[in-house]
Amino acid sequence: MRESFQSALSGRVTIRVTGFFLERFLNLTAKRGLPTWDVQRISETEMLLTTTPAAFRRMRDAAFRAGVRVRVAGKSGLPFRLRPYRRRKALLLGLLLFLLMPLAASQFLWSITVEGCEQLKPSQVLEVLEGLGVKRGAFLPGLDTERIETQAALELDELSFIAINLKGTTAQVQVRERVPVPDSRDPQEIRNLVASRDGQIEVLEVYEGIAMVSRGDTVQKGDLLVSGAIPSEQVGTRYVASDARILARTWKTGTIEAKRVATAQWPTGRQQMRHTLLIGDFSINLYWNSGISMDEYVTLYREKYFTLPWGVTLPIGLRTQALCETATVSRVQSDEELEQLCLAKLQDVVDSLEVEQVLETTHQLEITSEGASLRFEVTCLESIAQPQPFTP
Repeated sequence: MRESFQSALSGRVTIRVTGFFLERFLNLTAKRGLPTWDVQRISETEMLLTTTPAAFRRMRDAAFRAGVRVRVAGKSGLPFRLRPYRRRKALLLGLLLFLLMPLAASQFLWSITVEGCEQLKPSQVLEVLEGLGVKRGAFLPGLDTERIETQAALELDELSFIAINLKGTTAQVQVRERVPVPDSRDPQEIRNLVASRDGQIEVLEVYEGIAMVSRGDTVQKGDLLVSGAIPSEQVGTRYVASDARILARTWKTGTIEAKRVATAQWPTGRQQMRHTLLIGDFSINLYWNSGISMDEYVTLYREKYFTLPWGVTLPIGLRTQALCETATVSRVQSDEELEQLCLAKLQDVVDSLEVEQVLETTHQLEITSEGASLRFEVTCLESIAQPQPFTP
């Protein structure tokens, strides 16, 4: 897009080259750094190619040395279109202003997004920022983001952090809300530790409290593992917040099913294209018929914003929406494919387990005419200590 835009501004010249040494001519132009593209070989002694006006003027010497003849076959681009209007200064001035409008538009703020709000509403942040000058139509070089961030943080007590990132003509506002301080002044609470699931104790390290189980014991969900009440003959019972590292051997079982006949959505190659013009926060549909003539389809989106040759992104873009038709295709899977599918799903189950270690995995596969069924058991090592409030 950028190359074609530059080419349209500088102009293009299509030339016809005739002679017996066409390859030599191309080598000489490449050696001298003269750009050429869209080379079309018409015959052994004739070809067409496209270049820039400046490069065409420098090609005459290369043509003379290669023993070929070059003639202009066509011209296009802004310089050649403006040539008939050289004496119409008002028209040229209007065209210049039209070309400068996108550059001027890129100096103003077109859209504002707020990210990170949970309790606080984005509209509240936008209202404060608008009072500080961050609003649609604001002159970008005149925005002092550091000063605005400081004042916005002072006005919004709910925020602990705010950052304004200017990207092109868009302001991305990122906020972080304050975490409320707990009412309790004592961070330590009296508690027990109970088993979060059934298992067999493998690791028992008690840091605070008194252990109610031993290594090798089998426990059930809810059983008391560590008590926060420590008896003492001298001072009586002392209450603490139990703390321990307790790992147990646990077992997870399940069944994975796979059907013999697999269905999938397959593209047919038929597409329905829709284009939408994007101007800031506004959009204009460039299609008339909004109906869809396909029963099954998937939708693909792509947005492209226009960029000036010097790297400035304009708030003007094009959204392309492709509706790709699909058809449901059925296929009978072999026994080997069913087995591989079940084993892959089993591996996904194992990878998703949030445990300290997977010790062993066993499975039993049964294949019938309808499909496959895989029963599995995964032996794990995981933490089962769960805090439970304790009232003495």
